[in-house]
Amino acid sequence: MRVLFSYTHFLLYSIYAVRVLGSGPVAVNWSSKSYGPDGPWQAVTVQVGTDSSGNPLATVDLHPGGLYGSTINTNKLCGNTSTFSQPCLAEPAGLYDPDNSSSVYQNTTTASFVIQWLWRGGIAEDEDASERNVLDTIRMNSSGGVLTAENTTIAAMDVATLTIPGATYLVEVGHLALGAPGHGTFAYQTGVVGQTFPASLAANNVIPSNSFGLHYGSASLNVPGSLTWGGYDQSRVLGDVGTFNLVNGDQYNMILSLLDVEIGVETGSSPFNASSFTGLLQLNSSSEQPTNIIPTVPYIYMAPETCAAIAQHLPVVLSSYTNLYIWNTADPQFEKIINSPSYLAFVFGTSGVGNPTIKVPFQLLNLTLDAAIVSPPQQYFPCQPFHASDGSNHYVLGKAFLQAAFLGMNWDQNKFFVAQAPGPGTAAANLQPIETTDETITSNPISDFSSSWSQNWTPIEASSSSNATGAATTAPASPPSTGSGLSSGAKAGIAVGIIVGVLGLAVALFFFFRRRKSGRVSSGQNPMHKENDKTSSAFEISAPLSAPLEKDGHGINDEIGGDGLSHEIGAGEQLHEMDALPGMVRRLG
Repeated sequence: MRVLFSYTHFLLYSIYAVRVLGSGPVAVNWSSKSYGPDGPWQAVTVQVGTDSSGNPLATVDLHPGGLYGSTINTNKLCGNTSTFSQPCLAEPAGLYDPDNSSSVYQNTTTASFVIQWLWRGGIAEDEDASERNVLDTIRMNSSGGVLTAENTTIAAMDVATLTIPGATYLVEVGHLALGAPGHGTFAYQTGVVGQTFPASLAANNVIPSNSFGLHYGSASLNVPGSLTWGGYDQSRVLGDVGTFNLVNGDQYNMILSLLDVEIGVETGSSPFNASSFTGLLQLNSSSEQPTNIIPTVPYIYMAPETCAAIAQHLPVVLSSYTNLYIWNTADPQFEKIINSPSYLAFVFGTSGVGNPTIKVPFQLLNLTLDAAIVSPPQQYFPCQPFHASDGSNHYVLGKAFLQAAFLGMNWDQNKFFVAQAPGPGTAAANLQPIETTDETITSNPISDFSSSWSQNWTPIEASSSSNATGAATTAPASPPSTGSGLSSGAKAGIAVGIIVGVLGLAVALFFFFRRRKSGRVSSGQNPMHKENDKTSSAFEISAPLSAPLEKDGHGINDEIGGDGLSHEIGAGEQLHEMDALPGMVRRLG
């Protein structure tokens, strides 16, 4: 039934439209599927619209992100598949047909609000979209049961494409709006008022406030996503929590001051040629860089110089086709970095309360480009060269960053929260409310970060170091140290051994010279002349070695050769090959 509501009538009506479960935070159920074409990214499952029998019309998976209105792909998106791949890659996530929903209100105006609803995601992505602005029922399963809200704001996407330098492709998955400031309402030009999902729940006392807590997690590493309405999961919030103000008047952007980007190692030795690298954020003049957190975009969008400064320490090469760095998975350094406790850290400044440093392990920065973009799939490092002048002088942190970061929001106070999130070994969920007046949240110890990753990391032994190109070499093992010197018994044993050795050597020399003297007398041969001299060594080394004949702790007794290769790709971009031992080692006859 299509009805025009005033704001007052809407609030009264929606009391009956929402199943009241009790005023406490609720955790949303996530989909069992994950999606690309540049992930894998996790999603939540929602039901949209109502059929003629009063049942949900469509089930769709959506990535959490955006404000005011959810962007949901319609059945029209796949109507012209001749332009794109067959079958339509948007179908697995589900499609929505507002024309067949009995609970929809369709706005007749042609104004487009999609960029605003996407938290200005358009500054980082080249998107072409045509949508219908509608109100309809959304339902989702949660820890508190089925949540239902009518007349939620939706951008029904009839056309949604993204363009990269080498291709244009369909958007595979839409986004679930995470709310909006104040009452979370949106008025169309016709006077009809819609409401965001969490605001509707808060208005009817289903949750404590118009707020959320989000951790994207990782599909490839089985780190489940976490989305909580009316609060947050404290197990996903570690260490220092930064509290920041939304930038009012700038579409409520979540803008932080980024001070630096660093490479470090949480435990063990470094897979690089230094224990850490700082100063990777390339700043032209100021000492900090305004940076947006935008959950609707996939990558980490940094200045070309910053991406290059990071990439020079990695076995990657910049692809002109995708404008992304592709991992050289054949380089031994790739496995060493990805499996080690190394990370890319983002250091934030004092634009709010608290100064969090977010560590994103390199395991999370090994993502996959697949069918919609490239074939066969390619593994990539998600730093995309981006000119801040293209986006109001802001750089952007998207889903790749949010794999390792907690993001929370209290829309009632226009405050957002940023903190370190855990890895695969997350603690049990501990839902905490965000009250309407809250400006801070509570965290778990930062030590949970290292322990949550301990089963997925392979720390590098302290005896391993890195050569000048970043390829690891193994130093000779040092004898164990007791820390207090040798015992008197050990010293006595060593002394006896030395005496016995000296006596044995003297006896051997006596018989040796006696035999040589006897041989000279009998044959008359010059004792200094050697005939048919042969080396007793089993190997010949054609060039001096700068490292022991070991690799990864094992002796090398097969043929090894080749020069180290560091092929310059471009300014700051290198594709590294594992350095071989200098010269050639070969087994002799």
